[in-house]
Amino acid sequence: MLNLFFVLGHFLKCPIFYSQQNISQLFFAFFIGIVAVIRFPEKYLVIGLTAFGAAFVSLLQCVMLRADIGSFLTNFPYLFPHNVTSVYFGIYAQRNLLAAFLLIGFFVLIQWFEDTQQSWLVRFIPLTFMASVILLTNSRAALLGLVFGWFTTVYPQRYNKRSWCISLWFLVIILSGWGLSHLYGGPNSFTEFSDKTFQGSSGVWSRLIYWCAAVLVGLDHFWFGTGFGGMKEVYGNYLLQAAQMLHLPTDMYKQTIWPHNDFLHIFAEFGFPVFVIFCSFCFYVVWVAYRKKFYAISGAFVAFYIMMFFSHPFRLPMLVVTFVLLSVYVLKEELRRFWGNVWLRRGYVLLVCAFGVWLIPQASSMLQLNQLMTAYRQGEIKSADSFEHWAKQAHLDRLNSNKVGGWRFQHSYYAHVVHDIFFENFDREYAEAVLPYALRYSQKNAFYTMDYVMARLYYVLGDYKEAMQYSWSAFDKKPDKSKYYSFYHLCHVLYKCRQTNTPFIKALDAERVDELLDNGLIHLSQFDENWHVL
Repeated sequence: MLNLFFVLGHFLKCPIFYSQQNISQLFFAFFIGIVAVIRFPEKYLVIGLTAFGAAFVSLLQCVMLRADIGSFLTNFPYLFPHNVTSVYFGIYAQRNLLAAFLLIGFFVLIQWFEDTQQSWLVRFIPLTFMASVILLTNSRAALLGLVFGWFTTVYPQRYNKRSWCISLWFLVIILSGWGLSHLYGGPNSFTEFSDKTFQGSSGVWSRLIYWCAAVLVGLDHFWFGTGFGGMKEVYGNYLLQAAQMLHLPTDMYKQTIWPHNDFLHIFAEFGFPVFVIFCSFCFYVVWVAYRKKFYAISGAFVAFYIMMFFSHPFRLPMLVVTFVLLSVYVLKEELRRFWGNVWLRRGYVLLVCAFGVWLIPQASSMLQLNQLMTAYRQGEIKSADSFEHWAKQAHLDRLNSNKVGGWRFQHSYYAHVVHDIFFENFDREYAEAVLPYALRYSQKNAFYTMDYVMARLYYVLGDYKEAMQYSWSAFDKKPDKSKYYSFYHLCHVLYKCRQTNTPFIKALDAERVDELLDNGLIHLSQFDENWHVL
């Protein structure tokens, strides 16, 4: 099914089929199609089978990369229309999001094996395979989800004289999966795993900063939140405050719009009442599943909640739909009691239709922005005129609005373009063309990196006062002296030299000026022959 879409994208030259964000939509569409046509009582098994298929594709991906046969496959462009890389599909597209989907499938398969009383050997092979691919993602939250999902739901219902056998069986599956994953470059050593967890911007301390900042956003927008997708407009303003409250260094956090905790994200974007309702629903689904003796399915929910606590799986439509469908299966009797079977079907169809309608503008904006980025990477945007042409074609003005999926493309695009303008050609005409678009985008975001982009744009245009303000704004959100404050100081020196008509080479020693020239931080076009600032 995926190759079919890849081939279609190859013929249509349509970048939307190549975007990793949209591969998840293909899984989602495939999944919905199967659920709509299959008619058997254990419809939850479709989730397990789809996850098993995703695991197979991911492991195949790893084998291809391990064997270095990606270049060979390009000889068959209609079957593999692009290089087999880890970007488009497979294990590393977004490891935490893939791991969340595989976790649900893992526990759903356990539930089916329990319901059908399959032998231990029959259970062992597919579950070991699934566990190996989950561990191959190197997702720490997935490992926690496996353990917590098992010991909070599946294990207690077996709490008898045979419980130690069940635990040993589960341990053998995990260890076998761990060993199998090592054959394909799986989890690192325990020391590296520990260092990654407790050090750097991807460790647990950085998570605390992100969580604290999300709580601060939620408290400031307590009742109604920032609105759907509106967190990026304010989130960057709270990261430094959160780090200071926790007495953690500022190099622990990076630019992000995700607090890596979906519960707190919902609190910040939708407010406290919605947060309470959502948490109550999550608890209720697990309680109902456990009461109905769907022990493994309740384990799937617990594992998914662990992933939600440390990542953002609820931002991927495929996972949202998976969560909703599994909830509907667990609560089908309760839903029939309130709405009846007919209304339940109608509501389900309307929900799917509404979701599809909502996806259309999102997919359209991502396609347009992806085309813009592709054109830039292929060297088609080299001047102000070519930028204006592509900006109009991609409707960049309209896409500066608060799109859910479009921010990443724009942010990456502006960062790349301004970096090239700044370091390569100092093209003022190009910078002037980009400025109004980047300015409107920056006003909708609290990214300190976007402030730095704006500072460099104004710097190229010779507006050192504005460049000072934006570089200070970036420093105020993340006090990086080596980057933001140093740039602020450079802008300040240029601004003062222009005001006082002082030659720049007299404001700084010659060695420092040569260093700035060598590093591309100043350009000869900024000065006249006597080093006066133009």
